[in-house]
Amino acid sequence: MERKPRTPDAPFVGRDAALTRLEAYRRDRALVVVTGPPGVGKTRLLEEAGETPIRFGGEESAEEIWATLARAWGAAEERREAFEAAFTERPGPLVLDALPEHHATAVLGALLDLPDARVVVATRVRPGLAGEQVLELEPLTTADGAALLLELVERTRGTAPTEDERPWASEVATAVGCLPLALELCAGRARMLGLRAIHHRLSDSLAALGPSLEVSLRASWDALGETERMGVARLAPLTGGAPIDALEALLGSGGLDTLARLRERSLLVASDHGLWVPRPVATLAVEERAEDVERGRLALAELLATTEPSRWARREAHALARTLGERGSAPAPMASAVVRALVAQGGGAASAALERLVEPLVDITARSGASVELVGWAHLLRSHARTAAGDEQGAAKDRRAAATLAAKGEHATLADELRLLAAEEGADVGELGPAPADPVQRRRWEWLKARADGDESTMDALATGKDRVAFRARHWLAERGHRRTERLESILEDAGPGEAREVLAALEALAESEGRGRLWEARRLAEQLGDRATIAAIDERLKSAPSVAPLAIEEGRIRRGTEVVDVARRPTLRRVLEALVAKRLEAPGEALAWDTLLEAGWPGQKVGAESGVHRVRVAVSTLRKLGLADVIETVDEGYRLAPDVPLA
Repeated sequence: MERKPRTPDAPFVGRDAALTRLEAYRRDRALVVVTGPPGVGKTRLLEEAGETPIRFGGEESAEEIWATLARAWGAAEERREAFEAAFTERPGPLVLDALPEHHATAVLGALLDLPDARVVVATRVRPGLAGEQVLELEPLTTADGAALLLELVERTRGTAPTEDERPWASEVATAVGCLPLALELCAGRARMLGLRAIHHRLSDSLAALGPSLEVSLRASWDALGETERMGVARLAPLTGGAPIDALEALLGSGGLDTLARLRERSLLVASDHGLWVPRPVATLAVEERAEDVERGRLALAELLATTEPSRWARREAHALARTLGERGSAPAPMASAVVRALVAQGGGAASAALERLVEPLVDITARSGASVELVGWAHLLRSHARTAAGDEQGAAKDRRAAATLAAKGEHATLADELRLLAAEEGADVGELGPAPADPVQRRRWEWLKARADGDESTMDALATGKDRVAFRARHWLAERGHRRTERLESILEDAGPGEAREVLAALEALAESEGRGRLWEARRLAEQLGDRATIAAIDERLKSAPSVAPLAIEEGRIRRGTEVVDVARRPTLRRVLEALVAKRLEAPGEALAWDTLLEAGWPGQKVGAESGVHRVRVAVSTLRKLGLADVIETVDEGYRLAPDVPLA
């Protein structure tokens, strides 16, 4: 299929894979359906493929559709029969855009009955014909959305965005759901406003995006039935993808059917964690059905309070807490549900980024009329945040308040959590005491002992459970650096872009004293933010940083210049490292898969895939923590020693 050359005023970002798939589908299928939400770039993809689509207004009758096709084909008359005669005489590819939904199935069926007919149609709703090949366009990634916005702004203004503006590109892209049309409209506003000002206006109203996208969105909204509108409103509070079972629970009876209809209409899009409503569509739902959106927010909080901890659920719990903090007040059911959601999702884990998240919850929860126990939990959550921020005096005050409320109401769960916290503090000063007989208390004692001893194997075993001890074990492993990559990838979801940039600045500063490993961590986080300027600056630092010293490995001791990494008494780590070194010597550049490293580190042991992957990840992350962060690389095939690291 021939392509038209790209023009300077038509940037095409993040769609090369979709274009390749379109070309392949057109060779293999008589009907290709390009679908996706309003503003996702369906027409733009067809144009990039070298086509000029036959466009419809969306409201035509069947007769008007055939008349349009007849005119486009140069038929003698504007009638179906005339078009069919002209097409039979001069067959060719039919590329249609915005074919009216009510007549799409019948018209497409008739077109496919014509000899040699091959059709591509861009539409928000799948026609559902046998043999159709669907190409679903999803919103751009944050990085591609930011890159497209920056390019559009430069072409609109004639000058590049300022360095102060560039960090806001990813936030603007996220705010508009990374829809190309919305990004184009934002770039138009950039003639008068900076990206930060545009981001601020986007929080107020859908109208900030301009009339063209709003008209398109409202056309999709108006085509929905009452049940579908209610469904969009109930799902609008989600800030990212969620699993199907969670979405179904939020919608209640008949939820799966409603989800299927919304998916067919491209009003649910896929992400790494499931499906969600594109941000501009959610904004429209807030304007149209505010009360239903609020009911959806409460239902989401209630669901998260009873859901096992997970990344998507933690992200949503934190987002709900931020919403309450911005409002400054909430009814008792909402305040109660959000506090319980944070507790269930581990919102009290020590993290300085959470301080601003939980700070308002104490007052909001108390004013809302929530139960004494929940006010106590709010105090305990804030104590964790204050501890992470270094405010020991404030943290102790909050713990005393939580203990008073727990005793006042005889709330066993809260009191138990406070006892565990006190035991942690005792373990820190060597006052752990003997193991208790009660199995639950003994499990907590084992966690405390492993924490005091730095026992990674025990922590690894405890982390596989589903109780609070398991969560604390997973957090301990993360804090020691065993899951640093996961933590970097989740910062944006858990804390937001502002806090992520604080972490990015801290990593860059640490690189001055701790070397290239920290720079690589900073680069990964900059990629998550879509901050290309920072990535370029870090790459320059990596080039100018001191070259990697040769590795000398002797009987479990790794020497790098004056540094020594000693794993002689840690046989598992030693075997894993030796396997990586052997592969490096045998085939530089090739990687070892996790199952090969599992067999090397734990020879003869039979474990499940999930546990095996986890063990290998912990071992590799521990080696990185010991000083090999810039030496051991993660690639698609597994892990390897960096090919450019010399071995002595």
